[in-house]
Amino acid sequence: MIQYIKDEKMLHKDAIIKGLIDYNKSKTGELEKGSHCVYVIENDEPIGAMMTSYGWNWGEIGDYYYRDESVLKVLLNEVHKYYQNKVEAICLPTRIGSVSDTFEAYGYVVPGRIKDLPKGYDFTEMMNNEMAFIEDVSTYKIQTSTEEIEYWHTLLKARDLFVSFDVEDDAEELVYAALDGEELIGGVYGHTSKGYLYVSILWVDETFRNQDVGSALMDRIEEDAIEQGIKNFWLGTSSFQAKGFYEKRGYESVIHFSNCPKGFSNDTMVKYG
Repeated sequence: MIQYIKDEKMLHKDAIIKGLIDYNKSKTGELEKGSHCVYVIENDEPIGAMMTSYGWNWGEIGDYYYRDESVLKVLLNEVHKYYQNKVEAICLPTRIGSVSDTFEAYGYVVPGRIKDLPKGYDFTEMMNNEMAFIEDVSTYKIQTSTEEIEYWHTLLKARDLFVSFDVEDDAEELVYAALDGEELIGGVYGHTSKGYLYVSILWVDETFRNQDVGSALMDRIEEDAIEQGIKNFWLGTSSFQAKGFYEKRGYESVIHFSNCPKGFSNDTMVKYG
């Protein structure tokens, strides 16, 4: 008989994550991933920086800072040049407003949104699949690295200059595990933050699929969030994973990524309470 437990000590978290990673690799093979960090320097001081990462055939902009728009152009040109023949597109997780307006001028589009994430704002994952060169006449020094350059990165963080939008701020982690005897046969991992439940990982061992294990796990993590007063849920899923399953549970796709990873698609899905 399958037992479902709330894993408050996170004893099964790593195994649940590994279970999904192994399943993903069985569908996609081993995929290249990494980071590309860009710094713009003037008089030995960083006047701009952009932290990016890539995986699943897409790039993503993380923390960034630019003194003025001429510096932003330099950063984007360097990022676009690096990723142009490497990924399908670049995305920028952010909230709708002044940031999205600025990046729209450089080819980034808003493909969809999640309402009130955080409350009073809409969240989006802007994307740019052209990665075009931006006209620029500046002559700033540029330095790139596959990882953060500690001195400059620490300096910018100490000055509180980085712009970032982290949907995991102040997150409360939740893990539910499915056990057949003492054997872990499935689990769900997520967190509550900014008025939403985010379901990061749902995994069921292949032997136990089509036995409503996934449904039972989702029921429990959603019910936990509701008990916290949270009625809105979101997640991401690939076309080789469980989009149809989530649709049956009332989730709808609000943002669609093609060739993520290559040969598949990925959807950001939301369920409003």
